Amino acid sequence: MSKILSDILGETMTREEALDQIYQSPTTKALFQTLPRQSQEDIIAFIEGRQSIPMLFDPFFNYVMSGPDNIPFVTKFISDILSEELSITSTLPNIQNVVDKINYYSMNFEATMDTGRKADVEFHKMSVAPSNKMVECLAANNIMKQYNRLKEIKGLYFRFDLLRPSYIIIFTEKSRASKNKYFIPHSDKDYIQTECNFIDSANRIQGLTNIIIISLEDYARCHQVRKSGLDAWMTFMQSYSANDVLQLATVFPHFEAIYKKVSHLRYDTQKLIDMYIEGQKLRYLNATIMSTVRSNQETLALRNATCELREENREKSKEIARLNKTIRNLKKKISNK
Repeated sequence: MSKILSDILGETMTREEALDQIYQSPTTKALFQTLPRQSQEDIIAFIEGRQSIPMLFDPFFNYVMSGPDNIPFVTKFISDILSEELSITSTLPNIQNVVDKINYYSMNFEATMDTGRKADVEFHKMSVAPSNKMVECLAANNIMKQYNRLKEIKGLYFRFDLLRPSYIIIFTEKSRASKNKYFIPHSDKDYIQTECNFIDSANRIQGLTNIIIISLEDYARCHQVRKSGLDAWMTFMQSYSANDVLQLATVFPHFEAIYKKVSHLRYDTQKLIDMYIEGQKLRYLNATIMSTVRSNQETLALRNATCELREENREKSKEIARLNKTIRNLKKKISNK
């Protein structure tokens, strides 16, 4: 029998019932009324059971990806990204990082691949595209954390060949224009960049770090058909419409389980609105910081261009003065004759 939306998100309710639920608490009502109108409408539609919630908001993403109960979701997500089945053997706490004043969400864990190979996996979800320097620093930091951890465990018996390969997965909402010289385009997905460090680039001897950068903006631009699990995750991240919820939950059983977990927030409006406000605040802060950075870069570029123009005018003035002096000397010679 075909699924309907209420099979996934629970029984629907009317707008009046949804608003009554929000207005039960004066605090919740006051917080709700501080939100922009479109955000209010999205929350009402979710409580009614007509759509999901924006998974690009860090608190909602953390809600379905954090904690031992959610390990199956994380395992499936990372397996689809790496195109390789794996199991998570240990996890580190999920954290909200701040680098260059930019907030981003991180997961870090140890995994065993289907082949038996062990690896460190680090996942970063960013609303802005990382620079090359930031990507390289994340990779270096991952290796250092693994090195320190193993040194502490092994002590005098530590050997460098104990270090495992690391996968640094960066999910960014924006397209990343700059790529380093080891950029390798993905074979069939235009929205993925794979960067590998090579000990010997001529002989393709690969180092410890494997960097995978996934751009939601590039995914939306290339209009990929949902042929794989990763394509479905991209849709899950960018869309919360009823049609996409129904399609994903029907084709991929793990999404039905995720949406059913998310649907619990329909009945906890205090938590729902707190998470929504926190998610919006982080996105607003990041957008403001990036706008300031761009403005500063434009100001610096204008200042540099002005300095170059002044220097060019100074050189031209010198040349004009030299030519005028030559002309005066020539006129003097002519008059003496």
